[in-house]
Amino acid sequence: MLGDDLVEGGRVVDLWVDRSEMLFRYLEVEVAGGGRVLLPMNFARVQQRRILVASILGHQFAKVPATRAAEQVTLLEEEKIMAYYGAGTLYATPSRQEPLL
Repeated sequence: MLGDDLVEGGRVVDLWVDRSEMLFRYLEVEVAGGGRVLLPMNFARVQQRRILVASILGHQFAKVPATRAAEQVTLLEEEKIMAYYGAGTLYATPSRQEPLL
């Protein structure tokens, strides 16, 4: 899995499925530091042999908010995770923080 800088941020180890809606919600990623974090599917661009994440850089995967339990995610944890990736869309690099004009 690659960040916007094309640096590997981790390896996908599991896929979380929303059983009530029958769709993929998260990719579980093992980051370089040894922890596991979640990547929401709407921030992942799945290609044939890799997954691209345009919202954050490769080294920023290590700081994604973690879940307390290994098998479930709470609403508050979901909001924190989504906010992290969403904020990266606007603030991951200094060039993104500048005005567009």
